[in-house]
Amino acid sequence: MNNAFVFPGIGLGIIASGATRVLPVFFSAAAHAVAGFISDQDLADGILCPPLDQLREVSIAVAKQVGAEAIKAGVAGGGCAFSRFKHNNDPERLNTLIEKMVWNPVYFNAMYGWTGSIALIDLTRRRIRTLSLPPEAYAGHIGGRGLDGMFVRSAATRAWDDEDMPVCLFTGPLTATIAPTSGRCHMMSRSPLTGLVGDASMGGKMGVQLKRAGWDGLPKKDTAKRLGIDRHG
Repeated sequence: MNNAFVFPGIGLGIIASGATRVLPVFFSAAAHAVAGFISDQDLADGILCPPLDQLREVSIAVAKQVGAEAIKAGVAGGGCAFSRFKHNNDPERLNTLIEKMVWNPVYFNAMYGWTGSIALIDLTRRRIRTLSLPPEAYAGHIGGRGLDGMFVRSAATRAWDDEDMPVCLFTGPLTATIAPTSGRCHMMSRSPLTGLVGDASMGGKMGVQLKRAGWDGLPKKDTAKRLGIDRHG
């Protein structure tokens, strides 16, 4: 409940308002905003949370309520560090800023959840190729872990330190969407400790930035070299 419906909106409201302090009233305002999406009939039916298809609207409403409380309490900064648009502690202008700051995910083709592009990176040969998988491959290898496994399997007979043993980093179909915990991605290769498959789920911004740059994943060879990716891919 908190992670999905409350915290994203609180964070957006704090950032957009430029609040210099996080006040307890922010959380009560967020609770009231979420409650506004629950009808009397929902309560009679035992439903305490809004449906997930309203998650975006709930987050925006929470952000606006938090921002209004920041202005009322005198802790709003008059603007946001990430935007040239200044709200000047005007609630209407702040609401406009919040709506402008909400990210709209746009994918590059009709394969919803995927960009359709995988970067095959060979740092030893200084070569990058783009691979486009058919929809059946995505459907048959669910999520980042499934795609990781598809690429690692093809190198299963290689030693962990073979230059052709890939270290795979893949996103899932919900990465960079408004779904809860959608910032995660998955990494897989052969473990130098056990010689078996080693994999891990990763948080942070890597998965989101990878998907926004237009890539579903990076099967990378030669782990001794470093790789950088910017928002332009």
